[in-house]
Amino acid sequence: MRGVIPSFFVTLLTIVFLFSLTGFQITSHTAAPRLLGRLGASLIEVDRWLPAHQEELQVRADDRPSGTVPLSGVPIDAEIQSSKVRGAQPNDLRDRVVEAMGEALYNKGTDAFRSDAGAVNLSVEEPVKWATQLLERDMHDYWLPPMAFAGIIIAGLCLDFIRMGRSPLSSILVGALMATFFASAAWIFATLAGGVLESGVDKEVIRVAKDGAFMGLRNSVTVGAAATALMLVLKITVSSSREGPRYYDDDREGPTYA
Repeated sequence: MRGVIPSFFVTLLTIVFLFSLTGFQITSHTAAPRLLGRLGASLIEVDRWLPAHQEELQVRADDRPSGTVPLSGVPIDAEIQSSKVRGAQPNDLRDRVVEAMGEALYNKGTDAFRSDAGAVNLSVEEPVKWATQLLERDMHDYWLPPMAFAGIIIAGLCLDFIRMGRSPLSSILVGALMATFFASAAWIFATLAGGVLESGVDKEVIRVAKDGAFMGLRNSVTVGAAATALMLVLKITVSSSREGPRYYDDDREGPTYA
């Protein structure tokens, strides 16, 4: 019974650690602006918007070569460095417009949304609001405490397992397998939901959710594979040490008596 409770906590905390790790990764400055930029691109239908505004962006960039160019006619308060607009090819300019919207949504959150009348208060029923709030910069710091807490407790429990002559790897493997199941279920659900939705923005929100689920699936599979490999190495090492070298003295003659 004493071993069941620590094993349960190792399994549970492994799930918490993997979930927090995924949240920490997806809200990082590397991933979140890219995902939010895609969301902004779907909001304005960037492939239709850019041809109608490309000349305007170039003119404004030439007027202020060392400043920034605000994006006009879009529901996001974003701007681009003039140096990134001047002389840019259409494909490059498209990428920079998307990048600017992603940065604005990441740094400002839902406050970046605007209309001609000013700031926009999105309804709680809008998927784009939830996606933006979950990916904004402030959320990145929220994932660090649970991830660090779970990692420290797991490390302490693993040391306790080793002190008792047991291995915590099986409990970690179970946690990784359960996390893999949850991430797979989320990915499948998002895939099915994406086939039902008609709105381009809602579909992009689902694609973002799929990316998050896939990231969690990748992390879980990696930890599970590492735990399995370590278990095999430990098993082989222990088996080899138990066998040890064998010595045979069949040719040795016993004592003789006259």
